[in-house]
Amino acid sequence: MQSSNLSSSVKWMLSGYMVMQHIESFKELAERSGIKYQTLNAHVKAPEQFRLYEIKALDKILVFRDEDLLTLMRGAGA
Repeated sequence: MQSSNLSSSVKWMLSGYMVMQHIESFKELAERSGIKYQTLNAHVKAPEQFRLYEIKALDKILVFRDEDLLTLMRGAGA
């Protein structure tokens, strides 16, 4: 998958989970997860830059389904 397609799908995926957890913005998600807002934005735009501990922090808050967690991890390993 191309980086821009991966970026779009990751952004939509995260946005969907944010709605389910009543998180209104990426800034709020950054605060709750302990990830700097600028870092989170950069990694949403380039998901291959996500670090495993960041994915774990997001999973703790958003509670990903297994297939979505794998999508993020594959992006992190690309």
